Amino acid sequence: MTDLDRTIEYLSDDDHNELIINIENEPQIQAPSYIDRNVISIVETAERRKVLNFRLYCARVGFAVAVAILFVCIVPLVSNLKSDILSNGYFAEESLDSKEDVLALKPVKTKQEVMKEVNDPGYFEKTEISIRSHIDDLLK
Repeated sequence: MTDLDRTIEYLSDDDHNELIINIENEPQIQAPSYIDRNVISIVETAERRKVLNFRLYCARVGFAVAVAILFVCIVPLVSNLKSDILSNGYFAEESLDSKEDVLALKPVKTKQEVMKEVNDPGYFEKTEISIRSHIDDLLK
């Protein structure tokens, strides 16, 4: 279907005036009585859904507030627990590596090296293949 087939032809001025006169002179048609009930039931259903959604929202907010209050009450106890674990030797500070030590173990590319690698032909195809293989590994 072309654009010309889809266009709607406008009424001429005479046809338009005749249509207006016919609409004004003819009596209005009464809507069926059941339409009122249908419209009211649709509106009531929409109102019930809004009320239900608002109640669910209030319940979620209330639950979130309760969890937040629980966290506020438990956090002081957890900090004491952490100090007990540290004092018993379960967790040693010496075992943690510094940021510099971790970065020294891995070679870090410069901006120019990364830009050169990205601009090489076939980079995006290789990356796509790599991503797809990781996804396939995860789905297995």
